[in-house]
Amino acid sequence: MRKLLKKVVMFSVAAIAALTITTQAKASDYTLMTNNAWIDGMTSDDQSDKYIVTINEPGWLTVIAQSSSSSSYFGLYDNDMVKEYYSHSYYDGSETEPVTKEIKMALDPGVYVVKLGNARKVMKYKVKASFEPSGSNETGDNNSFDKAMKTKLNKQINGFLTEDNKADFYKVTLTRSATLRSIVNSKSMYGITYSLWDSDLVKLYSDWFSGEGQTRVFENEVAAGTYYIKIESGRTGGYTLKSMEWKYVTGIKLKKALFTMNKGTTLNVLKSVSPSSASNKKLSWESSDTSVATVTSTGKVKAKKAGSTTITVKTTDGSDITAKCSIVVLPSKTQIKTCKLKSGLSAYVAVKTQSDISGYEYQLCRNSAFKGKKSTYSTDSYTRNAQTDTLRKQTQYYFRVRSYIWVSGSKYYGAWSDTKTLKTGKKGGPDHYCTWKDV
Repeated sequence: MRKLLKKVVMFSVAAIAALTITTQAKASDYTLMTNNAWIDGMTSDDQSDKYIVTINEPGWLTVIAQSSSSSSYFGLYDNDMVKEYYSHSYYDGSETEPVTKEIKMALDPGVYVVKLGNARKVMKYKVKASFEPSGSNETGDNNSFDKAMKTKLNKQINGFLTEDNKADFYKVTLTRSATLRSIVNSKSMYGITYSLWDSDLVKLYSDWFSGEGQTRVFENEVAAGTYYIKIESGRTGGYTLKSMEWKYVTGIKLKKALFTMNKGTTLNVLKSVSPSSASNKKLSWESSDTSVATVTSTGKVKAKKAGSTTITVKTTDGSDITAKCSIVVLPSKTQIKTCKLKSGLSAYVAVKTQSDISGYEYQLCRNSAFKGKKSTYSTDSYTRNAQTDTLRKQTQYYFRVRSYIWVSGSKYYGAWSDTKTLKTGKKGGPDHYCTWKDV
């Protein structure tokens, strides 16, 4: 009889142990790892099971519970079971059609409780948890002015607002009067309020923006000193904040208002950007006619063909400062194709065709250096030759030609051609009236 009783007791203990391992139904508190692995469980009548979840850094805790019983519940609480973060009720649920619910919360490091139960009967369930770190680089509990996190300028902060902390505070120090520029990205949150406070905790500025993944730039002119930045939201999730001392460009100076250039040459038109301490001195450059001249991102202009263009330079820091200059590319050097006596006392000069010009200017002189009296004759671009009126007998003449373009009512000339020489005969003259006169 004793042997039989002993066997019965051993069998009962083994059965209870097996039931505890497979269902965890006889204890009230268990550990739930964040390894996304299912745990099967079953509560006692009118009882609940509690699972302890520990997270060591800020992030997203996701708990999924599947119930095979109707009239059940599932919730997430703080460690003292005082604050309920979220809960679900299972109005339906059966062995043949279980119901699955999910709770996902942005939480601070700490210990949390998952509670599952049924008010009237046994609850059969499955539960699992996973965790996604926030990637925050915040230090300390920066949830008040006195705990504000000291932050360096130009360093990006990856912040994270949680169910228990929906406002972060940062302390910045400026060594000079400047524009305090803060760039905020809302990442996964829909709305963020940004506010700036002085060292006496007087609010200087506040604004709100909405939309997930939106970037907003806040700027405030402030004196040297210490300031507080407050980031808050009715939502939870991650954001980024980067603050800096910002100096806008106030002026752009170009070397001249008008430049003349020869084809194929380059020059830099920029003289200075002020102030020298400007935060972003990068400029954008544009040529109104890139077939005449192009300009690089550093203001280097290259002449391509005869004509005119306007170079426009603008700031890229948001100051909307603009400067302009004119570029006139001069015609290329003209080449004389023919220079001969048409008759004994009349000269005929023809040139090679040039494109992108307005016309030609012919010139003769009895001095090889073209000093003293000269005779000039101008034509349009289609007239590529000229003939003189009657010249002096047996006299040495010198001839040259250059092309020109009209720009805003002014003529701009290319280089003179090489000089050609003719000596007139004893008699003769043109066979028609010529306006290119002798000197």
